[in-house]
Amino acid sequence: MDMCLIFGSFGYLGFELTKQLLDKGMPVIHVDISDDAEPDDYVEEKHLWVGRNGNFTIAEKDEEIDWSRIQAVIIPLYDWQYFFEEDKQKVIDRLKKAIVHFPNRPLKIVIIESVDHPLQGNFLITKKEKWSFINVAIPALYGGWQPKQSYFFQLWQKKKIVENGIPLDTINVYDVAEGLIRIMELEKEGSFIMKNADANRLRECITYLTEDDPIAIAKERYDLLKSDETRGVIPIKETVDFRKVLQELEVINTLHEK
Repeated sequence: MDMCLIFGSFGYLGFELTKQLLDKGMPVIHVDISDDAEPDDYVEEKHLWVGRNGNFTIAEKDEEIDWSRIQAVIIPLYDWQYFFEEDKQKVIDRLKKAIVHFPNRPLKIVIIESVDHPLQGNFLITKKEKWSFINVAIPALYGGWQPKQSYFFQLWQKKKIVENGIPLDTINVYDVAEGLIRIMELEKEGSFIMKNADANRLRECITYLTEDDPIAIAKERYDLLKSDETRGVIPIKETVDFRKVLQELEVINTLHEK
């Protein structure tokens, strides 16, 4: 890939994707359609983190984008599930307007949505002849810049099982971002669903944060993640100890309290 355009480099998953792409030497263009829905302190901190990288640029509003080197457009719908409904609709409306201006040239359109809270049904993309689509559904993420509305941040705060909104599965954000980049590099087109290779991870994360053991709930939820005729299952084997990743919630909480 020559260059990636991301609709929201300062979102939860969007930021981790941006960091890893930049680490690989990949130029990234950030299109701001959702920054005003993100916490200001988050955007500022993340901008400082990646803004010094010469391969990172921001496409200002109404700025003409040079599409000649862009090979992939990343739309992280996953991040927008945490917005208020009004903000969510604004972002989707902005995306619809932006898509109209995509050129009919070879482009990978990478749409990443939540298994638990899919948003893609809120809009339709009329495919142009030379585009290819990669659709990836991912489970609840943990680690990194965890949004305070996320399930695991709520668990960490309350120290007990939050039965409302228990996810189907979970994978840390670092390995998911790495897996997504690998899919983008290898796959021409397709629809996929990511699943933790360890069927016990959701249970282990909930138990670690609450000291309750939700074995029955976690197994029932994980078993709902079945492949179908339209999606290929991609098992993700985590490379980082989940306990170490969950300990990052302490640091993130400090940022929330600023």
